[in-house]
Amino acid sequence: MDGFDEQVRGKGMKILVICIQRIGDVLLTTPLIHSLRMAYSQAEIDVLVCQDSAQILHGNEDINQVIEIQRNSKKSERLKEIKKLWNQYDMSITTMPSDRARIYGWAASKLHYGTYLESDSFLFKKMMSHAVKFDNTSIHTVEMNLKICEMIGIAKLETVVTPQLLNHNTVPKLAKPYAVIHPYPKFIYKEWHKSEWKKLIKHLLEQGLNIYISGGNEAKEIAYCEDLVLSDKTLNLSGKVSFSELAEMIKNAEIYIGVDTSVTHLAAATGVKVIAIYGPTNPVKWGPWPSIRDAQRPAIWLRHDQVPQHHSNITLIQGQQSCVPCAEEGCEKHIDSESKCLTSLTSAYVIQEVDKYLRSSRAAYAL
Repeated sequence: MDGFDEQVRGKGMKILVICIQRIGDVLLTTPLIHSLRMAYSQAEIDVLVCQDSAQILHGNEDINQVIEIQRNSKKSERLKEIKKLWNQYDMSITTMPSDRARIYGWAASKLHYGTYLESDSFLFKKMMSHAVKFDNTSIHTVEMNLKICEMIGIAKLETVVTPQLLNHNTVPKLAKPYAVIHPYPKFIYKEWHKSEWKKLIKHLLEQGLNIYISGGNEAKEIAYCEDLVLSDKTLNLSGKVSFSELAEMIKNAEIYIGVDTSVTHLAAATGVKVIAIYGPTNPVKWGPWPSIRDAQRPAIWLRHDQVPQHHSNITLIQGQQSCVPCAEEGCEKHIDSESKCLTSLTSAYVIQEVDKYLRSSRAAYAL
């Protein structure tokens, strides 16, 4: 394939990218998909994802078809999925060392690019015709995904592609200036204390900002966010907007503040100012990917720093404990345990960073 003119390279070719992880993983696969589209402009590029992650690819013009499967399907259903994929593509790509994803990639194409761990079985390693060792510690997820480009021999493009609106009339009419906050994570170990959110929201209101709260459609999350509605200038939009509508809302905000979730990754990609509140997660691997990267910095984030870290449009705040980031699921090492690095983090620390940004942005606007 190498050596063809870029304009005709990929003509008649079919490529399948498989990412059956969570929403954030799928979003961070879009730089790889965009790189493929730029290299193979006339190829058919399909993406296989789980149904609960598909919305993050809405309106993505790099993709011909999004194929949705059930996350927790029966063995008989998976056999049907494998049969439908059988030899349908010229190239298949799996970004994570997942056995299920590899089986789909192996079935879809004889030319299968993927990643491996040293502990993987010989059988699963052989399912890939080309593979790179998966680094889960010292390389950001976007950079790890783009290593596939190096194996294929195409240029790496680092832009995270946000979901696109097909109808701008569906976006709620929001009163400016406003802040968007996303307070509720999927797992408790990523949760900041609700009382500190209330102090932060009160401060934002005092700065003359309207507050829009984003969240999912589960009853528990909606109730949590509703409890943060402190005035008529605060509106809970949990479960009421799509990812593409939310991206448009965030893009036009004065500031976004959120915890370690897919929405914070989405916000970072819009170019808005992001204050990301992280707990035990290793930011080198999972920190928000900036809208514009400083190519002179070998790593976007340090594993930890005693002060907030800054890159492009993002300020990353973590607790000050020496154990941060432990990369564990909470202090008791399960998803429903608290992370003391988060629960001990005060709103005053976050407010300080918010105020720094608001002063600088308002001063620049006055000029």
